[in-house]
Amino acid sequence: MIPPQEKPKVREILEAGLKKPVEVILFTQKYVCHTCIHALELLQELASLNPNIVLKVLYLEEEKELSKKLNIDKVPAILIKAPHGKYNLRFYGLPTGYEFSVLLDALIMASSSRTQLKEKSKEALRKITKNITIKVFVTPTCPYCPTASRNALMAAIENPHLLTEIIEISEYPHLAQKYNVQAVPKTVINEKIVLEGAYPEDMFIKTLASIAGVKISYIARETYDVLIIGGGGAGVTAAIYSVRRGLKTALVERKDIGGQLLEASTIENYPGLYGVMGPELAQLFKMHLLEFNVDLIYDEVMDIRKKENIFEVILKSGEVARARTVIIASGMEHRRLNIPGEKEYLGKGVSYCAVCDGALYKNKVVAVIGGGSTAVSYALYLSDICKKVYLIHRRKQFRAEDILVKQLRERSNIEILVPYVAVEIIGENSVKKLKIVNRETITEKIIDVDGVFIAIGHEPNVSFLKSIKPEFNKKGFIKVDARMRTSIEGLFAAGDITSIENQLVVACAQGAIAALTAAKYLKEKEPWSFKPIN
Repeated sequence: MIPPQEKPKVREILEAGLKKPVEVILFTQKYVCHTCIHALELLQELASLNPNIVLKVLYLEEEKELSKKLNIDKVPAILIKAPHGKYNLRFYGLPTGYEFSVLLDALIMASSSRTQLKEKSKEALRKITKNITIKVFVTPTCPYCPTASRNALMAAIENPHLLTEIIEISEYPHLAQKYNVQAVPKTVINEKIVLEGAYPEDMFIKTLASIAGVKISYIARETYDVLIIGGGGAGVTAAIYSVRRGLKTALVERKDIGGQLLEASTIENYPGLYGVMGPELAQLFKMHLLEFNVDLIYDEVMDIRKKENIFEVILKSGEVARARTVIIASGMEHRRLNIPGEKEYLGKGVSYCAVCDGALYKNKVVAVIGGGSTAVSYALYLSDICKKVYLIHRRKQFRAEDILVKQLRERSNIEILVPYVAVEIIGENSVKKLKIVNRETITEKIIDVDGVFIAIGHEPNVSFLKSIKPEFNKKGFIKVDARMRTSIEGLFAAGDITSIENQLVVACAQGAIAALTAAKYLKEKEPWSFKPIN
């Protein structure tokens, strides 16, 4: 199950992290269950790599009393014993792909009795005395799912009243139907509260705390010197440089550290790390950032106001962070079609990430909208999973790479519809149909689909700039000068939000420049000037 070339690395990770024995139970069955066989192989390989993994294999049919006591009703079920003695860390299905790293983290945290949660999160969790069950629905190909999985597992390690179940949803279609899972990650708490997407630590812990009536705040009362919005390459670099200049620094991120790296595959143009996977580099960024005294605030910025010389950053949680300078490194977000049904059925059949949610549409019919390399790649990827894929593009010619278009035309289960535009997504609780119009004949067509994947590019993430308005260029990106200053004194911008090259190494460089300039502005009272370069 573990590729031979990866075993030395996995062994090294386990040797570094497993300080004490950790008990693992695999519930399987004697009847034919291919996923159970693979789960057993995976755990046996892990146990062979480190003696501190103590594996016990039990059969559901033979352990009716124990399975009832532990509430195990499906297989394969992997139970990890937490430091407090309860088997409340659970994986259902096969934790491969992105979830394999989560399994390794769970083993290491259970062995070391340590999590990466903030002290404020731990304090809040210790006050929870109610029993809470957390179900996190994931797929192995979802780059955002590990954030939701890790947060839930760490919470269960810190508090024995919490039970966390990581469920590989494509293995359990009946659960997908019961909980209406059409996009991942999806978190269900006590069968009532539903969190769609990768809720960051702060918002997730606040949700748990609210159930128990526990109040928690992550915002410093004093004013920050620098507050950075966005945790991609630009934001992380800006935070590191700001702290190293002795500035009290906060970084606000609504998902997880890494930004678009979390969706990237292999990266071949970042110096010194040729061929590194996007999520792997994102994790390296996060580990580097955690070495410094940066206040990580996992929340979403809703607005920025400026009163005299202080910026007030309004967060979705209702809290307000104050700072003398702000660096906007919010990057880009998926461009919307802005058609009826798109917003209503987001997470209910509408998706912007085929790799994340494609596994949920096995043997179903889906549509992909777009004509670039991303859209064509999505169509090719989905054609290996789905019964049929429609690829809808507004032009007759594709902007995608020629080799991708060639592969596209060779797939028998992909139907190309050009020159069509989508005008409405129709559904009833979930997506059922897609209305499209031919741009030449103006004829209307309705096709039956179970899902719609939208891949029409990205646009600047600036919707939170309501009260203050820096200068924008014609495409809606923030104008900056050579020192990353904007038209508003004390406000900087860096990374893809400036539209300068849109490369990771450029974003990191801009983040460093913005932080260094902010330090000069704060410490040396450097006069503010602005001559835009974009």
